Amino acid sequence: MNLFHYAGVYIEHGLACIFNGNSSEDDAWYNNGECSGSWFFVILYTAALFVIQLNLNSIIHHKFAR
Repeated sequence: MNLFHYAGVYIEHGLACIFNGNSSEDDAWYNNGECSGSWFFVILYTAALFVIQLNLNSIIHHKFAR
């Protein structure tokens, strides 16, 4: 399995887990059939990226404003 195929399958199953909220128990891609609440961690990750970018922009702005 090459990298692009693996990434495609990984994203496909990850999105199915997020939006469906459940999965088949025999599928090795899921965490033993437990997908509930995964949207919460995706939102937290996105918020963390936003806060990090905001802080970096603030630091750069203050550095070059002097």
